[in-house]
Amino acid sequence: MSRHTTPTLLLLLLIVGCGRRAAEVRVGAHRFRIEVPRGWRVLQQGSRAVVRADSAEKQIVFTDLGPARPAAFRDEIRHARELWRSGRDAEALTLLRELPVRRELFAWDAEHERFRSLWETLASAPRGQPYEAVAATFDELIAAGLHPAPLDAIASSVPARLGEDDRYEQKSLDMHRIGEREAMAIETWRKLSHVDPRRCLVILDGDRILAMHCERCDDKAFADVAASLQFADASRT
Repeated sequence: MSRHTTPTLLLLLLIVGCGRRAAEVRVGAHRFRIEVPRGWRVLQQGSRAVVRADSAEKQIVFTDLGPARPAAFRDEIRHARELWRSGRDAEALTLLRELPVRRELFAWDAEHERFRSLWETLASAPRGQPYEAVAATFDELIAAGLHPAPLDAIASSVPARLGEDDRYEQKSLDMHRIGEREAMAIETWRKLSHVDPRRCLVILDGDRILAMHCERCDDKAFADVAASLQFADASRT
């Protein structure tokens, strides 16, 4: 077995014989292994990984969509608090402003409104604000009572988060499992013509969401890569 490692150690390709390759991939907080179809290659792009056909404009994209459960939101807020406390308020503001505070990620309207109000107070604070001026708001945000949102509600919003416009509508939404992880499979198509089907697999990996979707879709390649998914335990922590 031969081994090739990228300089950043983010991607490890293992040759497993007869043109099949297994790729160990890190996408944001997620770590997993997939089997790469023959004639395809993996491109690592930080918060995304792209599995692309060499001979056609077809690709499968993995994207880290961030927190989806209360514990993950609290972890992000605590990280921002520590950055601000250590004098790195600019980094803390960037982290806060990138936090997805979408209604479908919260179980109840009241919880979302309370969380969003506190988040907006922090995210709109001017740079250079001393930690003492924001400490109480951080504490309130971390202590905010939250309940996990239903995965189907989270999953239904994913195509739009990935850039799909209102010409498309949901065709189907089905529950799946990837090993021990809950997942939802979504198919969309054009509202008027019911053509151009698009597929997306939304996976709850620990407390965060990993999306797998296809662009210029190859149904067999998408199904084969999805079936080969194996997560590293560390990606759940």
